[in-house]
Amino acid sequence: MLKYFYKLYFQYRIDDSLTSTFGIGYFTTLKKAKEMIDVYSVKTGFKDFDKSHFHIDKRGVWFDDDNVNKEEIDIYELSCEKQIDDDVYEWADFGVFSSYDKAEHEKKSQEKKRAYRTAEFFIDKWQPDKDLEWSEGFNGIDG
Repeated sequence: MLKYFYKLYFQYRIDDSLTSTFGIGYFTTLKKAKEMIDVYSVKTGFKDFDKSHFHIDKRGVWFDDDNVNKEEIDIYELSCEKQIDDDVYEWADFGVFSSYDKAEHEKKSQEKKRAYRTAEFFIDKWQPDKDLEWSEGFNGIDG
C-alpha cells in the first residue's frame, strides 16, 4: 500500500553557482510540515531568510499491508554525495523506502551507473513527525 509523507527542507543560494539545501524532517501530514515552517522560521540562520526558502515535497512510500498501519513507522531515505570540484559537491536523492533492505537494493542499482560510481551513498532512517534536523538553527551565510 502506498503511504504519503511530506519532506520539509530549506534551500538558499550561496552565490551565483552554489545552492545549499538541507533536510529538516518528514511529516505524516502537510499541515504538520507547514506548522514546522513557523517553528523553524524564527531559529538562528533560518530567520535571516523569508519563508519562501522552505520547501515541502510529497513522497510516496510502498509498505507491506501488515506494516502500513503501525503507530510508529520508520522510513529510509537514499541519497549520495559526489565531489564535482575542489570544494563543490553535488547531492542526489533517490527516494524514500519502507525498509533498509529496499533502500540498499536501490543503492546497489545506482552504484552501477557511471554517474555515481565515485559517489558516497547514505541511507538515513527517519521517524516521521519525530526526527528533526537543524533544531538549533544554523550559522547562515556569514558564519
